[in-house]
Amino acid sequence: MKEQSKKEMSPLLKGLLKLGLLSAIVAGLIAYSDVKGYFNPEQANDHTKRKWDSFYDLKERDIHVDVMLFGNSHLYTGINPKNLSLTLGANAFIFASPGTNTVDNYFALKEAVKVQKPSLVILETYGLNSSIPHELIEGPLSNQIVSFSARKDFVTKLASTPVLFALDNYLYSWSTTIRNHDYLFTNPAQLKANKALIANKNLGQSQQKGLYLGRYVRFTSGIEQDILGQYETNGAPVDGNEFEYSKQNKLYAKKIMELCEEENIELLFLTLPMYDKHVSNYESWNTKLKEVLNQHPSHWINLQTMPHYNGFGAYAFESTYKPSQHMTYNGSLTATYKLANFIRDSMDVTIPDRRQDVSWHQLYYGGEGYFENYSPANNDGNNNRIVTNKTLQDVKLNSLSSLNVNNGTSRKLIAKVDKTSLPSNTNLDNYKLNLVIQYGNNGLTQNANVELKYDRFYSPRGEVIFTSVINNISVKEVVDGGLSPR
Repeated sequence: MKEQSKKEMSPLLKGLLKLGLLSAIVAGLIAYSDVKGYFNPEQANDHTKRKWDSFYDLKERDIHVDVMLFGNSHLYTGINPKNLSLTLGANAFIFASPGTNTVDNYFALKEAVKVQKPSLVILETYGLNSSIPHELIEGPLSNQIVSFSARKDFVTKLASTPVLFALDNYLYSWSTTIRNHDYLFTNPAQLKANKALIANKNLGQSQQKGLYLGRYVRFTSGIEQDILGQYETNGAPVDGNEFEYSKQNKLYAKKIMELCEEENIELLFLTLPMYDKHVSNYESWNTKLKEVLNQHPSHWINLQTMPHYNGFGAYAFESTYKPSQHMTYNGSLTATYKLANFIRDSMDVTIPDRRQDVSWHQLYYGGEGYFENYSPANNDGNNNRIVTNKTLQDVKLNSLSSLNVNNGTSRKLIAKVDKTSLPSNTNLDNYKLNLVIQYGNNGLTQNANVELKYDRFYSPRGEVIFTSVINNISVKEVVDGGLSPR
C-alpha cells in the first residue's frame, strides 16, 4: 500500500514542480521585462521620475541639498526652487508628485534623508486631506503608483508597500509589465518606442541636462473674467466647513515631525493659497489644520491667511472653477519670496550660506532669477553691471545691470534699490523709477531718460527691483534719478 501511495503521489509532485517551474519562468520574464522597461509608460513628461533622477544625480555631482520641500501639485506649481535657492543662498529641491498625500510624503522624506540630510524640511499641507491609501482607486491610485515607482531605494519602497497599497495592488505597484500589459493591444506604439530606447540607451536622454530642482510649470496666466464672474454668481466652489483629514494622514504628519526631530532637521509647514474667493469658510479649514500641526512645536506659514495672503491677486492663480486650484508662474514667485523672507525673519534655522562659493554661482548663473538676485560677473561678455551703490535724489541704487535679451536686439535693465531708502508704507505699484542714463552712440556719449517699472514678483533680500527693456544701446553710467508717481 505504501508503495502504491508513493506512485500515486508522484504525478502530483511532478505537477507541483512543473507549476513552480512555470511560475518561476513567468516571474523571471516579468522581472526581465520590468528591468528592461518594455512596458514603461511614456516618460517625456514624467516629472516625478525626473525629480528623483535629478536628486540622485545631484548627489553624484556632490551638490548638497540644504532645503527639501514635500507635497503634491500645489507645491511644484506654487514654489520656484531656483529662486528659493538663490534668495536663500542655498540649494532647495522639491519632491512632489500629482495627487499625493501626507502618507506618501513621509516615505519620500524617509528615502531622501537616507541619501543626504538637509538643514530644513518644508511640508506643504494640501496633502493633509481625507484620502485613505488602501481605498484609492482609478486616478488617485494611478497617481500614488507614479510617485511610488519613481522612488529608487528598495528597502524604503518595500517598507512603504503595505502602507500605501491594498494587498491586491502590490504587484501592480511594483511591476510596469503587469500594470501595463494591455499595451500589447491598446498602445503598441509605446511598446515600439520602448524597444527603440532599449536598443539605443542614449536615445531619449535628451531631457534637460541642466540644473533641475523639481519645479513643473503649468499655468502662466491668471484667472479670466468668466471665472471671476462665476465667483460673483455662484460663490466659492470650495467650502472650508467640508474639509476633513484622515487618521492615516494625521498619523504620518506626526511621523514626519518625529523623523525630523530624530534627524535634528528643522521642520516648516507651508500652506500655499488659492484665490480668496475660491474658498468660503476657510476659518474652519484652518482650525482643523491646527489640530494636526500643533501636535509638535514647529513653524507654519499659512499663505491663505492674512497678513501672508496680502499681495496675491487673480494674476497668481489658475483660471479654474474646479475645487483644486493651482498657482501661476508669477504667483509661484510671489509665494517663493514670501516663504524665503519667513525662513530668514521668523525661524531660527541655520542653512548653509553658499553665496561666497564660486562653484555655487556657476551652478545657477544666468538661469531664472539669477540676475534678479545677483549682478553679472565681470567677465560676462553679454551682460554687465553698470553701477554699484549710487545715491540718487531720493533712493539708494544698490546696482544697475544691463542684460542681453531678445537675441541681442534689446537690453533689459534691472535696477536694485535699497529697501531701507524707500519711504515707509509706499505702494510701489503706483511708482516708477526714472533714471538719466549715459550711453554710447557712434563714438559719442549722450544722455537719455529711462522709466523703469516696479517688479512686484521678485523680492531679493533687502532690495526692491525696477526693470525696463530698451533698445540695444551701450549704457555706461547713471547720471541721476529718483522715484515718481506713475
